Amino acid sequence: ESQRLKELSDSLQSQLTESQKKLTAAEAAHSSTAAILEAEQTDATALRERLKAAERRLGDAQEDLKRALQDLKTVQTEANEENKRLRAEFGADDKKLAATQAKMEALEQLLARERSSCAEYKQQAASAWDAAEAAKQ
Repeated sequence: ESQRLKELSDSLQSQLTESQKKLTAAEAAHSSTAAILEAEQTDATALRERLKAAERRLGDAQEDLKRALQDLKTVQTEANEENKRLRAEFGADDKKLAATQAKMEALEQLLARERSSCAEYKQQAASAWDAAEAAKQ
């Protein structure tokens, strides 16, 4: 009887030891998973901040583009008026007309660069948004 109780005790002790090992492993896995989740949440927060910054830059770029468009319209109007005046006054003096046209072309190039920058900011904002959405999931 004593032998049977000893064997039962040893078996229970062995099962208890095995259960403690499994519990320790489960706790380690939980801790690791919690650390990974915390890192993912930190990454998602950083991505949201980058997205907000990209949206602000996009808004700024759009405002710059609006101003550049308005400036271009103003310069085009002034150039047209200057062309009319030059034609009337000098019979369309080629040198002055060419200089005015060069100014218009330079402003059109500036506008094209502003549009390109705006498109780039928009793409960055979209990429940051996609990354933030992916991080949420």
